Order: sequence, then structure tokens, then C-alpha cells
Amino acid sequence: MGNINRYISAYIVIAVLTFISNSFAQQDPIEEKEVVQEKAQFKIENAQKPGLFTLPDAFAPVNSVVEEKEKKLSLLISNISEGFFKDAVKLNNPYIRKPVAGSMFVNSVQLRIRKPRYKPVSWKLFIISPELDTIKIFEGKGKIPDKIVWDGRTPSGVLKLLTPYSVLLKYKDEYGRMRRVYQGDITVTGFKFKKDGEYFAIFAVDSMFEKGSDKLNNRGRMVIEEMANLIKENYREEFKILLRAPTGFLYVKRKDVIEKEFRKRLPYHEGKASVVQEFIGREEIPTLGIGVR
Repeated sequence: MGNINRYISAYIVIAVLTFISNSFAQQDPIEEKEVVQEKAQFKIENAQKPGLFTLPDAFAPVNSVVEEKEKKLSLLISNISEGFFKDAVKLNNPYIRKPVAGSMFVNSVQLRIRKPRYKPVSWKLFIISPELDTIKIFEGKGKIPDKIVWDGRTPSGVLKLLTPYSVLLKYKDEYGRMRRVYQGDITVTGFKFKKDGEYFAIFAVDSMFEKGSDKLNNRGRMVIEEMANLIKENYREEFKILLRAPTGFLYVKRKDVIEKEFRKRLPYHEGKASVVQEFIGREEIPTLGIGVR
């Protein structure tokens, strides 16, 4: 009987405790407000903290470690400077002289003299124009040199391009007889010279293009390259580019091509690299010339 009473008492206690617990559960919950004292500067998942050095991701490019520094450095270099330094390391650099394989111009004419049959006592060497005018005379006594150098100068200036000049030797032999020996013709396509501190170069335009076309040939490209080199090397005050050619649509197109090629090679002087055209008669040889000082 005593055990039964103990079980009943325990059951009553459990029932009372259950009732009290359910009563508290049915009340409205207490609202809790989160107070943020200070915003966190970093999250736990951050891979990099101030002052720490992290290795690049296994699949990232090798240069990703310095990528941020490169970005900052690029902001310090202007587009103009950056472009200049990029061009400065190119082989085809428009800012400096470009080597050419052999000059397309001569600054003098070497006249090779054939050995005369008889021993000369005195001699004269004549350079004669197609109009049969004597434009230059060399003379001497005794042995005739194997080679004579002509500077290309004429009474009216310089020799004409693509014009055949005849070379004639007259000499007096040891027996007192006058003899003549024709030495052949000379023709020059490109000529350069210096006068009064100014540098000049002229070239036959028709030799620079495909026949009847405004398409530059390899010779034409080399001529413009060499003329641009002359300007880059000697430019101090001014330079000029002159095309002497007949009127006509073909030479107008050739002028545009020449001007475009010069502007590629003279980036500092693009505004000045304009080709001036001077009209000549059909009987004259079209030429491209520059003057620089």
C-alpha cells in the first residue's frame, strides 16, 4: 500500500511540472537585439590580410603575384609615353634611322678610263650632254689615271637623272698625234649632295613605281627609306619634299602614295611631311627630291 502511494505522488509531481513548462512555452518570446560594436574589417574566409604575402592560386597565371603592382605602375605611365617605349624596342622603328641594303644614291660618279693604245703626253677628258654641250673637262699630262671621280656638278647645277652623258678622251701621243677614244655613256638614277650646309637627294620617280601604276616597287620603298634616314640624321631647322612631274592623274596618285610613305617614317614631323608638286614639261624627267637642314 505504501508503494502505491509513492507512485501516485511521483506522478502528480511530474504532471504539475509538465503543466508549468507548457504555460511558459505559450508566452510571447523575448526579442533580442544584436548590437554591433564595430564593423569587422575582414571576414574569416579572406585569403589575404594586410601585410601578409600569399602565394598565387594553383591555377592562376605565374605573374598574378605582381599583378596589382603592375596595375598601379601602369597608371603612372601615360599612353603617349607607353606607346613611345613600345615603339622604341621594335625593329621597324619609325623614330630612328633604318638600315638599308646598299645605297640607292651616289654622291659622285667614278669614271673608269680604258688604257690608251699609245703613250700620252697630254690629255683631256670631256663629259658631254645629250645636247652635245660640254659640261665638264678633266685634263692632265703624262699617264692618264685609271679612274677619275666626278662630283656630278654641272655649270647649271647637278647632273640630270636618267640622262646618258657621253665620256670622250682626247690625248696627244708621244709622236705628236691627236687621238680620240670614246669611253661610253654614264647614267645616274639617284644622286645626293651637300651645298651651303643643306643636304639634297633626288631620284627618278618613274623608277620607283610599277610601269604605268601608282604601286611602289622595292626600289621605291628603299628610296623613301633612305630619304627619310637623311632627314632624321640632318634635320635641324626645316626640310622639304618636292615632286617634279607632269600634270596628270597618275602623278597625283603617286604623290599621295609618296606622302603616305613619308608620314609613316617621320612621326615627329607628320604635319611637315607634305609633298609639294611642281609641274614640268613632258620632255623632262620626273624626279622626287628632298632638301634638309
